[in-house]
Amino acid sequence: MACGQHFTGGFYVSSAQIWEEYTTGKQTYKQLSAKYKCSTKTIERRFDSYRLQKTTKIPREVIVIMDTAYWGMSFGVKLSKDSISKENHLKYYVIPILIPNSFRKVNADITAKQAYRTK
Repeated sequence: MACGQHFTGGFYVSSAQIWEEYTTGKQTYKQLSAKYKCSTKTIERRFDSYRLQKTTKIPREVIVIMDTAYWGMSFGVKLSKDSISKENHLKYYVIPILIPNSFRKVNADITAKQAYRTK
């Protein structure tokens, strides 16, 4: 005779917790499965079942800190964030495009993206 109750075989991991650790903690499925003692398939199912909440940003005054860091001559990241809340606003990956000096002098106000399209 069944009592109608469902029992889980162990520790339950919420989808929100998996999402948080995967995105902010930079954990892999394998690392998360070892941590929570379950299969990678379970972690994948929990991850896939999570739905992001749509948040509406309310305009407000901010003090923006902007910086660009380069690694070598072929890659960089430009980041702008609010100095008070420490919230990141924009992140761009910077990949320089080599433009001949003669072209650069004549069209100094054209961005690299526009210059690349006119070649």
